[in-house]
Amino acid sequence: MIQMVLRKMANNRWLQLCLLAGLVVTVALVSSIPVYTDAVLQRMLVKDLELLQTDDNVYPGSLWSRVYVRDEDDPAKAVQSIAAIDAYATEAGKRLPVPVLHYVRERESVQFAAVPAAEGGADPTVDRFAKLGAIEGLEENAKLVDGRWPDPAAAANGVYEAVVFGNALNKLRMVLGNEFHIILRNRPGPATDDGKPIVVKAVGVVEQASERDLFIYGGNAARYDNVFLLPFDTYVASFGGADQPVRPLTATWYYAVDHTELTLDNVRQYMRVGADLDRFMTPLFETHAVNNAAGATIASYFDREEQLRKLLWALNVPVLIMLGVFLFMVSNLLVNRQKTEISVLRSRGASRWQIVLSYATEGVILGAIALAAGPPLALGLTTWLGASNGFLTFVQRAALDVRLDAEVYRYALYAVGASFLMTMIPAAIAARATIVERKREQSRASKRPLWQTIGLDLILIAVSLYVYSDFERQMSRAASLGAAGQQVAVDPLLFFVPALFMAGFGLLLLRIYPWGIRLLYWSGRKWWPPSLFSILLDIGRGGARYHYLMIFLVLTVGIGMYSASAARTMNQNLEDSIRYAIGADLRLTTRWENNAPPPTMGGAPVPQAESADEAPTIVQYIEPPFAPYESLPGVESVAKVFVKKDAFMESQTTNGAVQLYGIETDRFGRTAWFRNGLLQHHFNEYLNLIAETPSAVLVSRTLAEQRSVRVGDTLSVRWGSREPALFTVYGVVDYFPSFSPLPEKDAPVMTDGTPVAPMMIVGNLSYIQNRIALEPYEVWMKLEPDVSRQEAFDAIRERGLPIMNAEDTRERLLRMKNDPYQLSINGVMTLGFLISVLISFIGFLLYWILSMQGRAMQFGLFRAIGMSFRSLLGLLAAEQLLTTAAALVFGIGTGVLACRLFVPMFRLAFEPSAQVPPFRVLIEAGDMIGLGALVSIMILAGFAALGWIVSRIQMHQALKLGED
Repeated sequence: MIQMVLRKMANNRWLQLCLLAGLVVTVALVSSIPVYTDAVLQRMLVKDLELLQTDDNVYPGSLWSRVYVRDEDDPAKAVQSIAAIDAYATEAGKRLPVPVLHYVRERESVQFAAVPAAEGGADPTVDRFAKLGAIEGLEENAKLVDGRWPDPAAAANGVYEAVVFGNALNKLRMVLGNEFHIILRNRPGPATDDGKPIVVKAVGVVEQASERDLFIYGGNAARYDNVFLLPFDTYVASFGGADQPVRPLTATWYYAVDHTELTLDNVRQYMRVGADLDRFMTPLFETHAVNNAAGATIASYFDREEQLRKLLWALNVPVLIMLGVFLFMVSNLLVNRQKTEISVLRSRGASRWQIVLSYATEGVILGAIALAAGPPLALGLTTWLGASNGFLTFVQRAALDVRLDAEVYRYALYAVGASFLMTMIPAAIAARATIVERKREQSRASKRPLWQTIGLDLILIAVSLYVYSDFERQMSRAASLGAAGQQVAVDPLLFFVPALFMAGFGLLLLRIYPWGIRLLYWSGRKWWPPSLFSILLDIGRGGARYHYLMIFLVLTVGIGMYSASAARTMNQNLEDSIRYAIGADLRLTTRWENNAPPPTMGGAPVPQAESADEAPTIVQYIEPPFAPYESLPGVESVAKVFVKKDAFMESQTTNGAVQLYGIETDRFGRTAWFRNGLLQHHFNEYLNLIAETPSAVLVSRTLAEQRSVRVGDTLSVRWGSREPALFTVYGVVDYFPSFSPLPEKDAPVMTDGTPVAPMMIVGNLSYIQNRIALEPYEVWMKLEPDVSRQEAFDAIRERGLPIMNAEDTRERLLRMKNDPYQLSINGVMTLGFLISVLISFIGFLLYWILSMQGRAMQFGLFRAIGMSFRSLLGLLAAEQLLTTAAALVFGIGTGVLACRLFVPMFRLAFEPSAQVPPFRVLIEAGDMIGLGALVSIMILAGFAALGWIVSRIQMHQALKLGED
């Protein structure tokens, strides 16, 4: 049988190669899911930890734990417990899955009063409160800047030598060599050891080895500014026992690990060590703390990991369905070519299972090749996808960390098994027919397809629309509750449904299409030439042989459109959200000189007014020069924007808190970013509306609706103790740069249950400054395209401009594009689009070439009855236009409709309560033109190939005796 199978595969080698190509691509795609997911998750883990360090200035590899010994704790038990934790922490460090850079044990005593031990030493009138402490390994990891290291032997004489950090000299008002007695709380006289007073003396000053040194937890040595640090062994021997005069207060264990070695494989083990340490300490000390610096970040990472795995699977489902249809179509073409051979074998005694077994052998051979070739190809796909910077956009960036493991081959095996079953279905169906049944089937008219009989198209559309309506209810509920995007359950079915909808809608079009062809045939039946007459009649009667091709093309084109639209929509809405929130390319907060009193120190009393009638002091500001901002390199335009978040509005009928914006309309219109289509008229028309009248203002729709403010109303606006100014409402706007009209999560509600939304008033800056007060404004900048931000920041630094804060749109956009979620979405959508293009081209050529070879007799008959070669080419051209071109139109229409309905589901990736400006679906004409050009190339290539095949048909071969 093996020999027969190999010979049969050789006879159909081109078809087998196409089937093998589809299998390899399917296995590679499925295998790439775990490879790409793990690689993206690894990058996400690294990025999250990097952001923790850069944004919060926290070293992610810190694992810190501490126990506190209370006054009521049994000293003996506390000492035993600390010793037990010492042993456990040492063993736990060995279980950490990453290199340990530092393992540090610390001890610290209760606070005591440090009294000079001898006259002529430190000033005895100064109150000093200090602690004894010890840090294991301090001598090897700190820098001695003055004095010397302590001599442990000095403790035998009752004098404990110590080192201190530099701040301790100032805080304790002492110099090196000063000796102090220890006076404990509620105990008279100095603390003694064997009857002798305990003396502590600072003999050296130390500092951290470097600013980046990890030996000191958090890099903060300021917490030791009242600690005498003894040698660790000296402290444990002299003050670590149960009966020591100066009892311990805290014991600390600290690991500094190399967080860059954390991977998907070991991050859970790392978290488990910290959790185990916490569980071990709990029964020993009621008061204890364990702090994993990266704990919260990694915990949120685990949630994002689960969501990302679901999302990647969901995004790949449409492509997998398309590949399944391709495999089924190719295997069906293969079996159709061999149906006569199968029926002859059945008639000569071969059982159905023997025939199925022969096809199963072919499937196993092809599956084994695909299993071997698919995973390595998946690595290449993943590396390529890692360079995506947007949809169909690639940049040079660090390669993803990809690898092949058992999970990858398990996924590959699943893909081979599913593909094997898909390709075996046509063979199992064909193996039932004998030669008699085969001849009977050929002689009878085509039966109605099964999918039309059971109404599969209507079922798929109904299921899709049901899920769509459920999604809309879910999003409305989430928006009303103010739920964050991560709080809304992301059902993968929501991303699976678009493929079902496109399949169902495509089948529905194929159900209706023959009726349209019949109408076309009937309208011109007296004039159609024989070639067009034949093809119209064939398609109008059902055209069953075209169904596979047309639904395949509808799916591939539709999925290509959907992938393109989904990726562009996600990218553009994220970009719009960032640009809107900042308002301009660069947004600067400046520092103004003023007469405000300096902030009081912690604990200092706040000065009170001398009488109740005395008004609080009004802060006066001095405006810094504005011209230097206008002359910065690369700046196209600059605007002054005054923003007062806590202003107050009053009218004849209502009042309430508002956000007040003061602008110079001309500068603001040239500087601010605002998306077209958000307002009924162009944004600049609203600015022109208030430009001529100083007291004119625009108000937000939320203010107009919730406070019943109308155009023409007069409003009184003030803030703090400033005098109010009168404004006249000239217009109402739904959105304004950087203003979000959506209610906050915990916003109060009105009497009708509606949340109170933020409200805004926009007026002329000069009028606000003249009538209310001159206070600091922000500086908004629009920069020239592709200009370097660094040049502007360097110029700001050189000119000494008083910048307190800067928000950079480009920096936020770069961070967004490098976010692993965006990388994964752009990569998968790009892959889906390109696979759609490749598979549709291969499937199209394969179908038509095999179809032409199977219709050699029909074309021979046409030539025999006198049809010219040109007419035969006209028949092929008409067939291409009525099938392939029609499938293109159906595919684009189906894809556009699916985009309109289902792409908004990607709002689940955003926070529904904070999606400003509103989410919009993008369908670029360029994508449709590209798909149209692709299909046009396919038609031309197919037409050329078919013309070449037809030109080689010999009439006597087509009509030879015995030919069907």
